[in-house]
Amino acid sequence: MKTVYVGSDNKVALACPGCEKAKVVDVSKYLKSSGSVNLTYRFRCDDCECGHKDCNECLHNECSQGYVNTVKLERRVHIRKDTMLPGKLTLNSDDHLPVQVLDLSRTGARIRVSSPITVKLGQKVIIDFQLDDRKKTAIQKEGKVVRGKGSVAALAFSEIETYSTADKAIGFYLMK
Repeated sequence: MKTVYVGSDNKVALACPGCEKAKVVDVSKYLKSSGSVNLTYRFRCDDCECGHKDCNECLHNECSQGYVNTVKLERRVHIRKDTMLPGKLTLNSDDHLPVQVLDLSRTGARIRVSSPITVKLGQKVIIDFQLDDRKKTAIQKEGKVVRGKGSVAALAFSEIETYSTADKAIGFYLMK
């Protein structure tokens, strides 16, 4: 399934699966829930042989012919990359939990701990892990817990627009 990123104006470009001609569509009504949304649409195109071009028996706006396609609408501002990176989460100076970094973006990470996490929403943490890039770059980021359920938690990094070595390394890592 193809991922389509929603612009700040809640519009996306949906393409005809037959000829790749695109139309810009407002998807505001599909964005009521949080997270990504799967959108199935019927694309009627006059430029390819998708069915409507030779249809003389129905009205254009009521035609049931055309290509059907499903896309994933994604509202993320920053790219998120799936990972399986081992690391360590520091809750305070004494509590260190081994974690697995499940995905990473410039603004945060999703982690899994071996036992149910005992942190509160908004709690400040420090995460240490090593990228699996050529340099094996060590990353240490401060952040806070923004979501947690069972052994999985989402972290938002405190600083994201810095020019630190860690932020540069994460930026390059996400591009590959």
